[in-house]
Amino acid sequence: MSSIKEQYDGNWDLLLEEIVAKLPGEPGRSLADMLSGRSLTVDELVVLPEHIHLGAVLIHAGRPEGVEVVLAALTGSNERLRCLALTAIPAMCGEGLGRGGRPGAMPLSIEALSSALGIALQGMFQAEANDAMKEFGQFEPRAYLPVLTPLLWHEDPQVFRPVIKHFVEIDCDDGALDVIAKHLLEPGIRTAKDLMTQSRTAHDLCEYLAMWIDPSKAEPNRRRAAQIASQAITEALDSENPHERLASASKGWLSAEELLKAIYLCPSGATADLLERVASAGNLEPRTRVEALWRHKSLTGTILSVRATVIRDFFASDTGKPELGKLIENLVAQDLVTLDELAHGAANSKWTYSVTEAITQKLRGEDLQKDAAVALKGLLAALGALCESFLHDTEEIRYVAECLASLPRSPADNAGIGRALNVALVGAQRMSKYPWLAQEVMTLLQMFGGGAELDLDSMDPWDAMVEHWRRENIDWPSAAKLLVDAGAVSPERKLDLPPEVGDARTGGIHPQLLSVLRAGGRGCHEWLNNTSYEHHHDKLFSAFVALAHQPIALDTVVQLGEMEFAMVPDDEQPQEAKDYGIPVFSTEGTRQQVVASFKGQTFKFLAHPNGTYMDAWAVLHAFNQFMVQLGRPEQLFWLGSEQEGEDSGFFVCALSARFLPVCEKLRLPVRRTR
Repeated sequence: MSSIKEQYDGNWDLLLEEIVAKLPGEPGRSLADMLSGRSLTVDELVVLPEHIHLGAVLIHAGRPEGVEVVLAALTGSNERLRCLALTAIPAMCGEGLGRGGRPGAMPLSIEALSSALGIALQGMFQAEANDAMKEFGQFEPRAYLPVLTPLLWHEDPQVFRPVIKHFVEIDCDDGALDVIAKHLLEPGIRTAKDLMTQSRTAHDLCEYLAMWIDPSKAEPNRRRAAQIASQAITEALDSENPHERLASASKGWLSAEELLKAIYLCPSGATADLLERVASAGNLEPRTRVEALWRHKSLTGTILSVRATVIRDFFASDTGKPELGKLIENLVAQDLVTLDELAHGAANSKWTYSVTEAITQKLRGEDLQKDAAVALKGLLAALGALCESFLHDTEEIRYVAECLASLPRSPADNAGIGRALNVALVGAQRMSKYPWLAQEVMTLLQMFGGGAELDLDSMDPWDAMVEHWRRENIDWPSAAKLLVDAGAVSPERKLDLPPEVGDARTGGIHPQLLSVLRAGGRGCHEWLNNTSYEHHHDKLFSAFVALAHQPIALDTVVQLGEMEFAMVPDDEQPQEAKDYGIPVFSTEGTRQQVVASFKGQTFKFLAHPNGTYMDAWAVLHAFNQFMVQLGRPEQLFWLGSEQEGEDSGFFVCALSARFLPVCEKLRLPVRRTR
């Protein structure tokens, strides 16, 4: 369910206008009439369409009827309105209104709210009731206990689960830990297993135990929670099916990770032995055993004899997921995994991303060259595995390639990297719907000297420029001289040239080149997208004039004409707009005129902004025409390519007859005029 803010972006007046329009009585009453006229009755308000959050809106507007509406909805028989009222409560609390029944402008009754929460938690609106309970619980956490405590023993997990969580958050036992023990320990875990697994309730209860171990909680509650977790693990190990009970997957009975976390954060004299027992249990998931392995080392400082076996089984499993990166980080931090083991794990494509990150962290040994050689072996295996299984995302391939680029490599290593990337390139080229994938792989090939076979026309224009410079041995000094000769850089400016192109093959040449042009005094970057629809084509024209080779002091420059908005026809309105009842408007047909004066002459041009986008092309053409009228040789060019969009643009003022040949020689991308 969307919030009031999402629906109306905080515009309470707009929402109140809608309320007024739907009230019984004379149509067309204004908001002012409503707020200054007679009071609105609860009977009038509770019959309004269900999508309106009545109480919150009226309270935000300062109307006392809002409290009456909320109370009527909370205690009434209309479940939908009760849900809306519960949803409105956190919003009202966020504004500092009615908190916990404290004195205020419009406080809500704790008794009425408690009653509504109890009813709602047994109905179909547990989420809304839980949000409201949490919000008000910050101020009067124990005010609801008489209503909530009986619900701890409710048979429906959808009812007792949020109640238990609330008890954990306010650190109040009152039977909550007994309920957790009932469901997680023998014999309850057996009889309730099916229901608990389907709803993930058992996993949530394990999480609540771990939450109760927080040092801020009362020590008796912490010890009791740790004791329940320890007993649940012991019973699982002693059972006929420990692998089903202590599983990390959602199908498992219990959450091994949360239970191990609980006993680790509040240890007893038996905790180390229990962790060793879990790590040594060959019938448990490797992930669970690894979790116990690193927690045992962190707790005792000793490495278990089963370490090598556990690590081997861990990387041989097919359960690798990106979120396990933290687990591998813990292994590295506790010195429980070697580079050789990480290199072996990297060959498993399901582990590659997480293991690659761990390899880069591990490269801190005294013999860096030896370590780097081992890491290189693992990263090469990782890259090969990723390229073989390439689908439609280059993120992981790029990450591994960048790690390889940071290590010492031989020509043979580069050749191996190139072969792996070419496998990915073949797969990317088959995906015609995603042409940028091939371009991204080509860019990676450049990093390792594999760009000679690339088709420049199929690459991103900036990447193609970098590769073109490499092939033609174009360096910065020679490129800068060409740009100065073409008038794109002022000869009077002293430029700090970037490093040689050979040191910038990762693509850094692109922003560096633009920095040179900007420092040269004849280039500028401009934002062209304004979400407030406030377009200033006059200011953009002035910015372009400032790039002229000889100073031009305009007498005046102004923009005339306002943005025009017309409602899009109903049959063309987007479905999302229809769902929220918020119409979409079009700016088509808007015309804005810029009038500039210079030395007694007037120069005018029209711009046609498109929604939030300025008409940058109109300004560019107008500037170029202005230069022609003045008999000046310079013209303005928009660098880049069409695929970059029009949110912003980089513009350079140069000598037209010289600049275009230089662009061709440097393969500098320039947008075609429209």
